[in-house]
Amino acid sequence: MISIQNFSSISASADRVVVDQSAPDGPVLKEANYTLKDKAIFFLSKIPLLKNTNLVKNHLEKLDIENRAALGVFLGALSKIYNVKGASAAAEALKGETVPLNARKIKQLTSVAQDLYGKGAAKPAARQVVVRIWPNTEWKDGGPLQGRVGHASVTVKNKMDGNPKKHINEHISWWPGTSAGAGKKDRLFSQREGFSLADYKTDKQNEIADRTVSRLKKSEEAKARLKTGQAEPGDRNLAKYSPRADQKKDKDGNWGVCAQKVYLPLVGNNKDVNDKKNRFFSLFGLNEKNIIADAKQAKSDAANNRLGYTLASKTENCASMAARMLTSGGSENFVKFNKAWISEDPNKVHDYAKKLQAEVDKLNGQVQNIDQTFSDSLKNENFKMAFTDFKDAVLYPSQKEMNDLKTQLQKAKGDEAKDAINLQIKALLDKQVSGIESYFKGRDVLKEDKSQRSLLAAMDVISRNAPNSTDNFNSLTLKAKEIVTTMDAFLKSADLSKNSSTDAFIFGNAMLDKVRDFMKVEV
Repeated sequence: MISIQNFSSISASADRVVVDQSAPDGPVLKEANYTLKDKAIFFLSKIPLLKNTNLVKNHLEKLDIENRAALGVFLGALSKIYNVKGASAAAEALKGETVPLNARKIKQLTSVAQDLYGKGAAKPAARQVVVRIWPNTEWKDGGPLQGRVGHASVTVKNKMDGNPKKHINEHISWWPGTSAGAGKKDRLFSQREGFSLADYKTDKQNEIADRTVSRLKKSEEAKARLKTGQAEPGDRNLAKYSPRADQKKDKDGNWGVCAQKVYLPLVGNNKDVNDKKNRFFSLFGLNEKNIIADAKQAKSDAANNRLGYTLASKTENCASMAARMLTSGGSENFVKFNKAWISEDPNKVHDYAKKLQAEVDKLNGQVQNIDQTFSDSLKNENFKMAFTDFKDAVLYPSQKEMNDLKTQLQKAKGDEAKDAINLQIKALLDKQVSGIESYFKGRDVLKEDKSQRSLLAAMDVISRNAPNSTDNFNSLTLKAKEIVTTMDAFLKSADLSKNSSTDAFIFGNAMLDKVRDFMKVEV
């Protein structure tokens, strides 16, 4: 089966990718570089007197047929990953052109399909933040007054509870409550009432023009008449009008425009909505409580005339509000948000969200690799014995007390009672962290192995980022980043058969577990 990865790898050193249909085991991809003849034909095709000669036309047609064949296979591969809508969006981006599939074009079209399908490992997660973008026309192309204004919205979802009535779906989508004046200045800079739409469904309906909806409905009606043999004059032309890849009709029959989406995890316990057995803890991501609190504050401020809507604004348009939600959730722990000079726009927020998603997914991927490597290492008897000795000396003595506190926390009623127990849990975690540091500082095997500077440097970084009860969500995230990136680099060169490396790995893993424990209290 030909995949997107096949196209990407083959295109890396080629002018274009072509399909060899004559291969004995079925179609295969091949790299193709332009020959001297190809280049000569390209040159001749730009000369008015020669571009319509049979020599030029026939050769260009041959290349065009090869490119179309490769494009068809590529779009098919896209549809398997990003569904038919995603592949259709990529095809629409070509605007009817048949282009050679080189590395740049493959990356561009894949990105188009991925944007509509949705980017991010958190897409199937029960707890997630969804950043939705309807692109705006760039200022260099005329800006929102001559093209699309675009839109941005953010939704916090929590479907962890088995009861759908208890699911959280906090949506913030900033819109003007009143119309602007007729002039450009008024439309851009006048402050109007601001409010948030209720949900994504309403967003989609607001992003499609009435004229487009009318044409889509007339097209549907014409197609229906053609099927029943009751066609009217002009029905064949009306039936040609089809929805774009991002235009969709909901179950209530309302047309809308689907957004480009970025999925971000929320820190804490999570699960795959498609596989209930797949439960996990997201160490890196955004803070659910903080985003929801800020969203409610923004809505309250708007209701009490403390916050409005201004199209060209750094604080009062849809894009600035989406950015505000991300930063309130701790996004700048991963990627700094550079505020605009005059106005935020959806495209800028989209770029930021994708950078954020890439960084968060990378870190969570590193955590998974660390956890898997640790699990695999426990199959080694020497490693397992070293870990057991550590647990018995440091963690086991306080385990019963910790379990009792967690049981009390589950039974506690009211925030005051829960806060009191959480303080006790934090105090006990402080003791455990202190015990971890004392245990490994006294290990002779590390004292004897000072020649391994990189190992000792890694342990020093981990020790300096040991969590404690004074940490908050942001400081825990930053410490977790330091520990994880250090351990990820350490494992790439570590020889875990050595006692010193074993101790360093157990030390780092123990500190990472304590960060998780503190984070569980925090979120």
